[in-house]
Amino acid sequence: MGATSNTQLKTDLEILSQQIELDNIYVYHTKVNNLPFLTVLYGSFANRFEATQALQKLPAELQKNRPQLRTIAGVLQETK
Repeated sequence: MGATSNTQLKTDLEILSQQIELDNIYVYHTKVNNLPFLTVLYGSFANRFEATQALQKLPAELQKNRPQLRTIAGVLQETK
C-alpha cells in the first residue's frame, strides 16, 4: 500500500486501522516514476514462512490489493 501525499496516506491509514492493528505498520519514503511516494509495510517477521502465513491471514479487502512480501534489503535498496 502506498500514497503520493500525507493527506492521502492518513485517509488510507484510517480505513486500514479498522482492519488491522496499526502498531505493526511502517511507512517509508521512496520514489515511484521518479516522484515522491510513501510506502506502507505491515509487520516484521523472523522468516519468509511467518510472513507468508500473515499475508494469508489478511482480510480479503486487503488481499484484493495483492500485497507483496518485502525483505529489509529490498526496502533499503528503494530508499537510496
